[in-house]
Amino acid sequence: MGDIESEGDLRAAIQVSSCNCVINLAGVYAWWLPDPSLFHRVNTNGVRNLLQAVSAFGNQVEQLVHISTVLAYGRPTGRGLSEATAFDEDCMPGPTTSLYAASKQAGDALVRAALASRHIAGCICYLACCIGADHKLLDPKRDVMRISELISGQLPAKIASDTVFTYVYVRDAAEAIVRASERRHQRGNFEVSAAVGAAAATHMAVDGSVGRGSAAWSSSCLLVGEGRLATSEYYNLIASVSGTPRPTREVPAWLAVLGSGMLTMCATYVTGRQPTAPLDLVRTATSGTLLFDASRSTARLGMKYTPIRVAFAEAIDFITEATTGSNSVASQAEEREGLIEQERT
Repeated sequence: MGDIESEGDLRAAIQVSSCNCVINLAGVYAWWLPDPSLFHRVNTNGVRNLLQAVSAFGNQVEQLVHISTVLAYGRPTGRGLSEATAFDEDCMPGPTTSLYAASKQAGDALVRAALASRHIAGCICYLACCIGADHKLLDPKRDVMRISELISGQLPAKIASDTVFTYVYVRDAAEAIVRASERRHQRGNFEVSAAVGAAAATHMAVDGSVGRGSAAWSSSCLLVGEGRLATSEYYNLIASVSGTPRPTREVPAWLAVLGSGMLTMCATYVTGRQPTAPLDLVRTATSGTLLFDASRSTARLGMKYTPIRVAFAEAIDFITEATTGSNSVASQAEEREGLIEQERT
């Protein structure tokens, strides 16, 4: 075991394993932390440490597969609010809505700079919101999707019902990562889109900031997931599968942001305990629909995505088994696998 905050640990791991491909899954994902510096230390500086470690074994490590999130892609200018404006691999990242996403975006920029400089070969996988059996769902501090609270009826109200996000079955995400690692990415394999044009000649800063007019990285960027749900559909799906009625009260966005801001300030400066509704969570939910077009990446990877209902059913079964002692996961696994095979054939 090692620590991504230690370049020495990373170098030792690469040397001992004699690996030729590094997959970076390390990251801190949360809507609030008592020590917010952890976001930057792991999601940004940790990536810098990894890149330096990988560079030291340039003759051994053939490629790096860096795992990120569409939340870190942010909202490219004028894109993502509708089907017609869904962003794709040619778009430059835009503003983010949370400390988590901002720190991931900064780490991604370091990887893009390394790929563009030809020091390292590889790609970045931007995952949609992953759903499926996951031990984090059992920990209120780590269950960023709030699924446990929904199926137990503890979530009193809803927000941003019309906002649409994209989800992906966690097994599909894992498959996409493996397929990305099996592709051969040439060093410096960045394609310049026509939209960027002559401005593509400008550089991408190595400190993690994206230079204005930087070249598109479409060939080294993979968008993963296609299960789109409005937040109202998200609530309805969980209610349908779990049998727990969905929240009926809707909190206006402005009130949710105001209230969560006060709760977060109190948690940060007074109690030191995670707020019920962290500001970054509410800000992300109320910032509006975020749609991307993953068709190009889907074709490149040869992916066929599992119906998103299967992913939610697995997550809910997992929580139910852990909290009630039932064997719903085992009893319904065969049914889920049958549905998956039916959809894929």
